[in-house]
Amino acid sequence: MNRVANCKRAGVAGIVPSDFRRMAVQNPERAGVSRFVAMMMVGHRSESVYHGIATANEVMLKESAAKLAGTQSEGAAETDL
Repeated sequence: MNRVANCKRAGVAGIVPSDFRRMAVQNPERAGVSRFVAMMMVGHRSESVYHGIATANEVMLKESAAKLAGTQSEGAAETDL
Protein backbone atom coordinates (compact mmCIF):
# COMPACT_ATOMS: atom_id res chain seq x y z
CA MET A 1 0.00 0.00 0.00
CA ASN A 2 1.07 3.54 -0.55
CA ARG A 3 1.18 6.46 1.87
CA VAL A 4 -2.17 7.91 0.74
CA ALA A 5 -3.99 4.61 1.26
CA ASN A 6 -2.30 4.04 4.64
CA CYS A 7 -3.24 7.52 5.87
CA LYS A 8 -6.83 7.00 4.71
CA ARG A 9 -7.03 3.65 6.55
CA ALA A 10 -5.61 5.28 9.69
CA GLY A 11 -8.21 8.04 9.53
CA VAL A 12 -5.73 10.83 8.78
CA ALA A 13 -6.38 11.36 5.09
CA GLY A 14 -4.78 14.49 3.73
CA ILE A 15 -1.83 14.43 6.14
CA VAL A 16 1.58 14.46 4.50
CA PRO A 17 4.90 13.23 5.98
CA SER A 18 6.08 16.76 6.73
CA ASP A 19 2.99 17.22 8.94
CA PHE A 20 4.14 14.29 11.08
CA ARG A 21 7.66 15.74 11.31
CA ARG A 22 6.25 19.10 12.34
CA MET A 23 4.06 17.48 15.02
CA ALA A 24 7.03 15.49 16.32
CA VAL A 25 8.93 18.75 16.76
CA GLN A 26 6.09 20.90 18.11
CA ASN A 27 4.44 18.51 20.56
CA PRO A 28 7.33 18.16 23.05
CA GLU A 29 7.80 21.92 23.27
CA ARG A 30 4.06 22.51 23.65
CA ALA A 31 4.12 19.97 26.49
CA GLY A 32 6.82 21.93 28.30
CA VAL A 33 9.89 19.97 27.24
CA SER A 34 12.89 22.24 26.81
CA ARG A 35 13.98 23.01 23.26
CA PHE A 36 17.37 21.37 23.86
CA VAL A 37 15.76 18.09 24.94
CA ALA A 38 13.16 18.28 22.16
CA MET A 39 15.95 18.68 19.63
CA MET A 40 17.72 15.63 21.04
CA MET A 41 14.49 13.61 20.94
CA VAL A 42 13.94 14.23 17.23
CA GLY A 43 17.62 14.05 16.29
CA HIS A 44 18.22 17.65 15.25
CA ARG A 45 21.80 18.72 15.81
CA SER A 46 21.39 22.39 14.99
CA GLU A 47 18.88 25.12 15.79
CA SER A 48 18.59 26.01 12.10
CA VAL A 49 17.21 22.57 11.19
CA TYR A 50 14.90 22.66 14.19
CA HIS A 51 13.59 26.13 13.34
CA GLY A 52 12.99 25.09 9.75
CA ILE A 53 10.37 22.63 10.97
CA ALA A 54 9.12 24.21 14.20
CA THR A 55 6.76 26.81 12.81
CA ALA A 56 4.10 28.58 14.84
CA ASN A 57 0.54 28.13 13.66
CA GLU A 58 -2.57 30.16 14.51
CA VAL A 59 -3.60 27.84 17.38
CA MET A 60 -0.14 28.03 18.98
CA LEU A 61 -0.17 31.84 18.74
CA LYS A 62 -3.60 32.05 20.41
CA GLU A 63 -2.58 29.60 23.16
CA SER A 64 0.59 31.59 23.83
CA ALA A 65 -1.33 34.87 23.97
CA ALA A 66 -3.78 33.34 26.47
CA LYS A 67 -0.90 32.08 28.63
CA LEU A 68 0.75 35.47 28.55
CA ALA A 69 -2.53 37.19 29.46
CA GLY A 70 -2.91 34.77 32.38
CA THR A 71 0.54 35.52 33.74
CA GLN A 72 -0.03 39.25 33.45
CA SER A 73 -3.32 39.08 35.36
CA GLU A 74 -1.72 36.86 38.02
CA GLY A 75 1.16 39.31 38.36
CA ALA A 76 -1.28 42.22 38.73
CA ALA A 77 -3.18 40.35 41.44
CA GLU A 78 0.05 39.73 43.36
CA THR A 79 1.07 43.38 43.21
CA ASP A 80 -2.38 44.44 44.45
CA LEU A 81 -1.82 42.57 47.73
